[in-house]
Order: sequence, then C-alpha cells, then structure tokens
Amino acid sequence: MNEHTREESTTRFGLRLWVAFLLTVFVCAGFTASASLVLLIFYGLNDTIPGAASIPKLWIRLVLFSGVAVGCVVGLRRIRLDLPPPQEHCTHRSAAARRPEVILLLLILALLGVITMIRLERFPHVEPDESHHLIVSRNLAKHGVYASGEPSSGFVRFDRYDSVGPTVLIPVAAGIAVSENPIAGGRRVMAACYLFLTVATYLLVRRNFGELPAFASVSILLAAPGSLYLSRTLYGEVPALSFLLLGTLVWQTALERRSTVLPLLLSGVLFGCALLTKTFLVIALWPALGMWLHDRMGMRRIKVKHAVVPAVMGVGILSAWVMTAAVFGDVAQGASGSSLATYQHNLLLGLTSIDATFGGRAAGDRSVPWDWHCRDDCITFAVLSLPCPFVLGFVRGVELVLVVLFYDRFSSAISLV
Repeated sequence: MNEHTREESTTRFGLRLWVAFLLTVFVCAGFTASASLVLLIFYGLNDTIPGAASIPKLWIRLVLFSGVAVGCVVGLRRIRLDLPPPQEHCTHRSAAARRPEVILLLLILALLGVITMIRLERFPHVEPDESHHLIVSRNLAKHGVYASGEPSSGFVRFDRYDSVGPTVLIPVAAGIAVSENPIAGGRRVMAACYLFLTVATYLLVRRNFGELPAFASVSILLAAPGSLYLSRTLYGEVPALSFLLLGTLVWQTALERRSTVLPLLLSGVLFGCALLTKTFLVIALWPALGMWLHDRMGMRRIKVKHAVVPAVMGVGILSAWVMTAAVFGDVAQGASGSSLATYQHNLLLGLTSIDATFGGRAAGDRSVPWDWHCRDDCITFAVLSLPCPFVLGFVRGVELVLVVLFYDRFSSAISLV
C-alpha cells in the first residue's frame, strides 16, 4: 500500500468516525429535546401536578438540545459517504462450514437455559410491580378476566397501573395455567423470552457484521447491568427488545426485497407488539431517524413505504389496544406518575441520577442486603472490562471471546444450585 492510498484510507476512516459521532449526538439530543417538550406539554395540561419549578430547566434543555440536533443534521447533510454495497454475512456458506457456529450458539443457549430457568420461585424476590403483573396474569388464567385485584374485593379491568401489555401478560397467563407454581410458571415465560432475545441479537448482528461480532454482541448483552435479573422476572424490557430486534430483522428483509410489502406489514406488527409491551420504546424513533439520515448520505435505499407501512401498522396496533382499554377498562385508584417523575429527574442532568441508575451503590450505600438482586456493581465491572479480552478475541479468534462470555455468570449459577 503506497503513501497516498494509506492517507486516503485514514481520511475515510476518520470521516466515518465523525459521522458516527454526529449521528450519536443527533439521536441523544433529539430524544432529550422531545422528552423535554413532552414534559412541558404534560405540565401545561395538568396544572394540579407539582413540577412548576422544573419548567424553566425544561425550556432551556428543549432549546439547547434542539439546536444541537439541528446542527448535527446540517453537518451530516454536507457529507457524502462512498459506501460499499451492503453485504449479508450469514449466507454463501455451506451447512458443514456453519456447523461449529451453530453448535457454539446451542451450547450458549443451553447454559443460559440452566442459569435462567432453575429455582425461579425462590430467586429473585418478588417486587411490587412484578407482583401486580403476576396478579393480572393469574386472574386471566383462573378467572378469564384481564384485570388486577381479587374476586372478593373486585377487579380493576385493564388497570392503567400495568406497565406491560397483553403481549407479555397473556403468554404469562398461559404459563401460570400449566404450572403448579404461578411464580415459576410466569417467570419461565420470561426466561424463554430472554433466550429468544439472545438469538435475535445474534442473528441481527450476524447478518450485518459476521459471526465474531455476533458472539461479541451476545456476550455484551449477557453482561449488561440487570440482564440476569430481567431474564428471571416479569418485566417488559426483555420481550419488548425481542419484538424490536425481530421486527428490525424482518424490516431489513423488506429493504432487500423491494417488490413485496408483506415483510413491511409483518415488521409493523412486531414493532406494534414492542410498543404494546413497553410504550417507552417510542424513543426508537430517534435511532430510526438517525438511520434514515445515514442512508441519505450514501446508498439511499430507504423509500417512503419502508417508513410509512411499519409506522402505520405499529401505531395502529398500539392505538387499537389503548382504545379498547379506554372503553372497557376501569379507573384504578392510586395509579401514579412516579415513572414520569423518575424520567424527569434523570432528564434534568443532575449528578444524583447516576447514583439512582446504579441503585444507590455508586454512593456507597450498603443498606441493601448483598444478595443476588443487588450485584449490579459486579455486572458493571464486567461491562467495563469487556473491551480488553475482545481486542485479543478479534485478533486470535472466537476462543478468547468465550473466556468473557459467561465469566460473570458462573458464580451466579453456582449460587442458584
């Protein structure tokens, strides 16, 4: 490689890093600005809710981050990337050549199944939110009513306190119906969702970047703070991400097969299920806009139908459920906006939000018993230490990636047995 070619390669690499930086800032700034606007509208429509002291700060953040987002768009529109045609890494290989990869993935799933499926009735401790979800699923399984409450005191149909939707509670109800222990039966469905999320993560990264980055992405997923806890409890994050990743896989298929609209409809259904499961995933709009901006800089493959059809399907599914709940639901007494208050607190950029994110342990709070559900600092250490072995893994092969794949999970499995 001559000097001119080396300089050109370095310049191109630096340009792509700059584009990645601008896209990241655009997504974060856009979300912060839109979240500030939503909170301002909410407080404007609800004068009785305390929060007037935060309104000036929200206005400042709205103006500031809107300007940052617009600046990123202006900067990105001035760049034209000479991108190579997209490659699909999961094809053009024989079954025999892919056999070790498949065996390794099956071994990972088998180990995950052991870690996530055993003694679900004992660990973790059932928190109030999870208990509420379990009650709704139990009522659906035993009484045929999608509601919280008890038969003796009365049901609250389509309780708005519930933060997860029918995409979670109905399968969990089926798990409770066929299980002797309702806690274990409901959580077993969540463990299965976690296995599905692992496969979806692997397939999406494998399709676009190859097998080694795919295994790396799986290991990062497993080492993420709270991942084991969420795989063994009844919350919406794991199934929502599963729907989102599967919808993205199907949407990418639609992008490659321009003659059919069926994958677009199916991806819209999956995106709608993700929104039903966790409405907060509406924030994925900003990464989607970032992806569209990146596409406009080079390949220009995303057409209007690729955005409109999934969006209409997804919003339509969510709207249909919201209308159903509004028509047939009861008003739950005491349903609070505590989540909104938490989001607002973290949005205001106070340093205490870092401590809240890590459950008080960043400030040295040891009042919480050292049990399985509060070992986030160990998992955080796992995340921070991942890059070192991965550098070796990308050089020497997939063997060294396996060293860190489950190293913060083996002691967990031993504690459960």
